[in-house]
Amino acid sequence: MLSRVAALVALVAVFACTRRLQVHVIAQPDRGTPAPRPDTCEARWYEATEPLAASCREIGDVFVGDTGWTFDCAAERVRAEVRRQACLFGADAVQVIHDEEPSLFGSSCEQIRARFLRCPDGSAMHAGAGQ
Repeated sequence: MLSRVAALVALVAVFACTRRLQVHVIAQPDRGTPAPRPDTCEARWYEATEPLAASCREIGDVFVGDTGWTFDCAAERVRAEVRRQACLFGADAVQVIHDEEPSLFGSSCEQIRARFLRCPDGSAMHAGAGQ
């Protein structure tokens, strides 16, 4: 009986830890107060090397990765969480600063650090067009 209880407690502990991602968001001091966008918004995604429109400005910073006990942290889930956080923060776009893929000797999770951007008049949608 004791072994069944121990197994149940271990199972609950494992499943309680598998879904949580570590999320750190930092606002820029001059950010203003952009209203949160719907969490289904389509924040534009920029890789580190992609050019930004001159009107875009950084309003915050985010890190999304694992908590040390996270198992469900594939690239798609981590990227979706970065976009969701951008929408909650009121950002129009996200620019990846660092994207670390899972490794045998590091984290088993994708880890992303990115900037949150505000791009007036939808200029984030047109930045880098034709390049």
